[in-house]
Amino acid sequence: QPASRLGLKKGQTITVEQAILAIVTKSANDVAAMIAENLVGSERKFALRMTAQARKLGMSRTIFRNASGLPHRGQQSTARDMAVLARRLLTDFPKYYGYFSTASFTFDGIRHKNHNKLLATYNGTDGIKTGYIRASGFNLVASAKRQNQRIIGVLFGGRSPRARNRQMVRLLDKGFHKLNVTVMAAKSTPSPRSATKKPRRVKKSNPPTAPVIAASTRSTKPKPRWGIQVGAYHRYAPAHQLAAKVSAKFPSLLEDGIIKVSPLKFRKRRSVYRARILGLTKKQAYRACRVLKKREMDCMEMRLRDVQLAALQG
Repeated sequence: QPASRLGLKKGQTITVEQAILAIVTKSANDVAAMIAENLVGSERKFALRMTAQARKLGMSRTIFRNASGLPHRGQQSTARDMAVLARRLLTDFPKYYGYFSTASFTFDGIRHKNHNKLLATYNGTDGIKTGYIRASGFNLVASAKRQNQRIIGVLFGGRSPRARNRQMVRLLDKGFHKLNVTVMAAKSTPSPRSATKKPRRVKKSNPPTAPVIAASTRSTKPKPRWGIQVGAYHRYAPAHQLAAKVSAKFPSLLEDGIIKVSPLKFRKRRSVYRARILGLTKKQAYRACRVLKKREMDCMEMRLRDVQLAALQG
């Protein structure tokens, strides 16, 4: 199975609990396929059962074609249907719902971190799942509980992991505000290493007031006027897949970036599609290229023109 995967080999075994944790934290596509094959014999049969179960739950516009969510022309769902599924996870399987708040797990000596960054940055978050394919962008189903009130948020089509997370924070804040729940939670439990950073990050999720907006317009932080190019192809799909793969592989370097495939057209030659990650600061762009080149991967820093910045912001 393509990334993200755990890297299982034929004949290898893992426990059921390890399989659950691999899917929850690592989004391991090979583990999802393995579970399907073990339960009903084939992934196709498993997808048919998934679709039948979705209908029973009231997910009327969802069709599954595989166990992992990897691209398939016939596979589809909606934000509403995913919200229905998330709610049933909470109500039908409260004993096992705690798996979705797992921060990391270790398999074969390798530690895998949960892709859902809101677990560490947004107080009250206890699940549920991130996802990405080119057709739908960066997606997230999140659930948070404060003052005995719970909100489930679903977001499809994020332009980057960071942009998706910021939008989800706005949705959750808006929901808690309507429920008259204090947005700023009283307590958080950050790890010792990042204890001094978490309060500042949570504070950013508050509804901004006029003074904060005024202050942000005068910010001295470096502007994201840079980007990197990691390859070029004669077709759109592989260019986008490469940019997405690089972005997902180096989240600490590139989660601020926005994936962009820029076509370059010629009169007598085939067009070239350039795989780019834009919306970075100069420091981020140069640091990312240093890391990628050490891994023997192509990378070129680039400063964005005003036209590119306008398109990016639009």
